[in-house]
Amino acid sequence: MDLPLVSIVIPVYKSKAFLPKLVDSLTNQTYPHWEAIFVNDGCPEDSGSLCDSYASQDARIKVIHQKNSGAVAALNRGMGFCSGSWVMFLDADDWIDYSTIEKAIQIAVSEHVDVVMWGNIKEFAEKSVPYPLFFDTKKKIEGQEFKWLQRRLFGLQKAELSNPIATDALSSGWAKLYRKEILDQHQIQWTATQEVGSSDVLFNVQYFAKAKSAYYLPEHLHHYNKENPNGLTKTYGYSLVPKFLNLYQALSLEIKKHFGDKKEFNEALDNRLALSSINVGLSLNFKNDWRDNHRYIAGMVSNSTYKNALRKLELKYIPFHFRIYLWLAKFEFSSLILILAFFMQKLKNR
Repeated sequence: MDLPLVSIVIPVYKSKAFLPKLVDSLTNQTYPHWEAIFVNDGCPEDSGSLCDSYASQDARIKVIHQKNSGAVAALNRGMGFCSGSWVMFLDADDWIDYSTIEKAIQIAVSEHVDVVMWGNIKEFAEKSVPYPLFFDTKKKIEGQEFKWLQRRLFGLQKAELSNPIATDALSSGWAKLYRKEILDQHQIQWTATQEVGSSDVLFNVQYFAKAKSAYYLPEHLHHYNKENPNGLTKTYGYSLVPKFLNLYQALSLEIKKHFGDKKEFNEALDNRLALSSINVGLSLNFKNDWRDNHRYIAGMVSNSTYKNALRKLELKYIPFHFRIYLWLAKFEFSSLILILAFFMQKLKNR
């Protein structure tokens, strides 16, 4: 039996310093049947030339050059060049363990699943921090449990709310192996982060709506680089609220399209939006004028969609410090929200 080819799509932008580690993690894979598609997104430095150099040394590496159009455009362009029956996505500043592809493809083939997932490690300059595994043991997810997973991608419910920061624990586009047939048949593509805040969430919701089974591999195989100065910054200006509202609308349409407007899906989505108010507070730049920050927060908590989501949120499950923040948001105490967000940022960055 021919071994399946795995295609790996990698957008490249200002990543020259990180490419050697990534390419080393690919060329030393224990599974040899892969192709890497680097999409040079109009890099102002010579990352594109470095990719060409790697391609000249290993025929499994392909390079596409395009004018700067953003990571999502690069991902979608790269998907069009995939020859494999399975697809992975990687950021150019990340890397994977040498055994990652072999372990993932063996599971995909032997268990006949539509997606394989695994854990990641956050890599800082002086330490590595393994992200908590979602399941402690290997787990095939199908049937009713897969329906739960489909809902879980939309957001948290009931006791799940005890860990709000885990909302997107399974939503990343990396650390997964996707069946290309599903991507092609349903024309699933990435949506610009500038529009919806998290293209990963929408992409996975659309993919899992068409998939029927998954497998979780409880190993930290993906290394998520937190040291790239060209990556996303810790502040987002005042763009998060409109992005989160756009994502909410897009996910609402997905529920109606694929899940029959089910109550539990809508509840999870409302909880996602309510909890996103915490992200908004933690992303504030307190070097900005206090009045600008106040107008921004006041606009969020007075927004009818946010108000409705916050009103429905069951605070009894939420950890104490987040519960105070969300209670203040529910009753539109904008000034107090700003003060609490300021101290939460200080504690987070200690």
